[in-house]
Amino acid sequence: MSKTAAIYTLGCKVNQYESSAIGDLFRQAGYVIVDFEQPADVYVINTCTVTHLGDRKSRQIIRRAAKQNPAAVIVVTGCYAQTSPGEVLEIPGVDLVVGTRDKSRIVKLVEAHSGERGPVNAVVDVMASDCFEELPVPAEQGKTRAFLKIQEGCNSFCAYCIIPYARGPVRSRLPENVLRSATELVNQGFQEVVLTGIHIGPMARIFTVRTLIWAGWWNAWRKYRDSPDCGWVRWNPMTLMMPHRGRGQ
Repeated sequence: MSKTAAIYTLGCKVNQYESSAIGDLFRQAGYVIVDFEQPADVYVINTCTVTHLGDRKSRQIIRRAAKQNPAAVIVVTGCYAQTSPGEVLEIPGVDLVVGTRDKSRIVKLVEAHSGERGPVNAVVDVMASDCFEELPVPAEQGKTRAFLKIQEGCNSFCAYCIIPYARGPVRSRLPENVLRSATELVNQGFQEVVLTGIHIGPMARIFTVRTLIWAGWWNAWRKYRDSPDCGWVRWNPMTLMMPHRGRGQ
């Protein structure tokens, strides 16, 4: 009998996108994805930490999963797991804590945990991240509109915001990879591709010469626009923000 996995998502569109990609990873490994309210062998909770309400809701969902099947592997990932792994590990029933990095390895981490005694903290230093982590483009999205993550992280470090500590510095997906994924989505029948990320506006800052990356994006977009497979493409307005200017900039 196939193993089962259930996924619960809290927070933003990026979290929803990543949860869908995680679901595809489990399917590729032979798991059957079931509703979160059903018994499962693995529960994945993709958490949010933008507000204290997000933290509290994340803890509630973790405890609910542990009650539903005490024998299940409980995996906690996402922003709350990244910023407060110690708090997460103290929740009874938690087996594995993965931050906002290494989501592409989450199935391997679950399999490696088999037979382990006690919870495992697999959170790594996201501030040391300098590469965009590729995840499979989710196959199951809306009927006509698909989201495509092209950016990760934030360099603004606003006094009121925890996101840079949860997501790390700005990393951008390679233009050719975006073009390939967008074409795949259109070939699957999607009529609109929404480009999304944590903070899209300043993503060019990771390059020494900014014009090179913007030229790369523009060239990739022109190739896609002029191709017979082109559908609608737009930026997610929630993440398209102008670069912040700090002292000395």
